[in-house]
Amino acid sequence: MLSAGSDISTDGFDREWRGRYSDGVASLDGLRGYVQLPATANVSPFGVSSPFTGIDELWFDELDAAIDAISDARWGEGPGSSDPALLGEGGSRWLVAQENVVVDGPETGRSKMLFLFHHRPDQTLQDCQSYWRTQHAKLVPGSPGLARYVQSHVLPGKGADEVDGFDGIAELWFPDLKQTEIFSASDEFRIEQGDDIPKFCDLGRLQGFLADAPRVVV
Repeated sequence: MLSAGSDISTDGFDREWRGRYSDGVASLDGLRGYVQLPATANVSPFGVSSPFTGIDELWFDELDAAIDAISDARWGEGPGSSDPALLGEGGSRWLVAQENVVVDGPETGRSKMLFLFHHRPDQTLQDCQSYWRTQHAKLVPGSPGLARYVQSHVLPGKGADEVDGFDGIAELWFPDLKQTEIFSASDEFRIEQGDDIPKFCDLGRLQGFLADAPRVVV
């Protein structure tokens, strides 16, 4: 998750991110997939936002390779580390997560919504993630407009138990921006899922990120 520095324009950030920065990330050992999610210029219909200018999604063949890459980035070493010419102070956040695919649709949609959340303060991380996986997941399939739904469960010690670290990221794919509006206005999302989200999520800290032009790098 990347936040642009104050001394770089949006276009300048995108050129650096798409070019030199992505080349470095694409060279990471064990990397099997890399997608860039630029923040949309459109107003999100979901009513939640985040401070991020863009989000990198990386997939690795082995968990250890992901942990090594993120560890290097956090210590300012190697590809993916904070670049003062590109990012603001504290401008990168790295999380290691395991995917739980709930709706196994195509990954080629033009719009993608991410909900980044923390567990309720009266819950444990394990209780939050368990409820999200076994109960809330049942409510999402069949929602109008939705093409694919994945839960990314952030691993303890790899972001989920850090100060302000996220505990989970809900990833929803849509064929286009219009379908995000249909989904967000539906009773399935507003009422059925909306009433259930507070059972495992701290709504006061919920963030959202909408990308309408995902870029496949690897």
